[in-house]
Amino acid sequence: MTDDDAEWRAELDALNRRLGEHPGWIAQQRWLALRRTVELHWRNLAELERVIGAPTKHIELALELMQNERPPVVREQYWAALDQRLHNVLASAFTVVEHAQRLIEHYVGTAFAAEFERRNDLIKNDSRAVFIRRLRNYRLHYGEPPLAHQITFGADLLPSTFTVQLKATVLRLWGRKNWTARAWDYLEHVGDYVDLGAVIVWYRTATVGLFQWLFQQFDKLHGNELDSANALIRQYNELLSGEPDIWGTQNSL
Repeated sequence: MTDDDAEWRAELDALNRRLGEHPGWIAQQRWLALRRTVELHWRNLAELERVIGAPTKHIELALELMQNERPPVVREQYWAALDQRLHNVLASAFTVVEHAQRLIEHYVGTAFAAEFERRNDLIKNDSRAVFIRRLRNYRLHYGEPPLAHQITFGADLLPSTFTVQLKATVLRLWGRKNWTARAWDYLEHVGDYVDLGAVIVWYRTATVGLFQWLFQQFDKLHGNELDSANALIRQYNELLSGEPDIWGTQNSL
């Protein structure tokens, strides 16, 4: 390695260290990590909704879920797919809560953190959200959620509605103290069945709104810092290529 090569490498390493220590870069990595978690959770929710709604779009599936003359191969595959998607949603919901709280801890005492907590509390304190959180614990400590379904057919004999239900009468066997007061109140007033699809649609709509708002705040909080970090990235790219970064490389959210 020549002296020029060593100097070039040293400049690259110095720029790389400066970027790694830059507050704009550090903040961006934290927010990108949360975005990955949130988008994974949204994909899980979308998959669960698709499985729940599939029988209303595929008459053969709806009929297989009802028939009792042939081996229930399709029915078992359907419930297995639904179990998997429900597990994924409950697990990723918990992960999103943990990762979001970890991010907000960096802004304690700010108006941004206070507004996030206000918006988040509207969801967190809703009995449906409490029920979803405790349903994860039900799976961990008691058993698989008791699933059922109801199909209605229209005048054309095609399935018009398909409802995936959780048997509230069975869920209540876990006991009031295990469900917590708010979740228990929900289970007592919901009747014999919980409409899982309706709960999931509400939860998705609420959380999408919350995190869309959150991600819109990044530029307000870190826009200037990110501009400074991007200037370092341009310097690094120009030094690496030996040419000006005419594309204005950006790494913003």
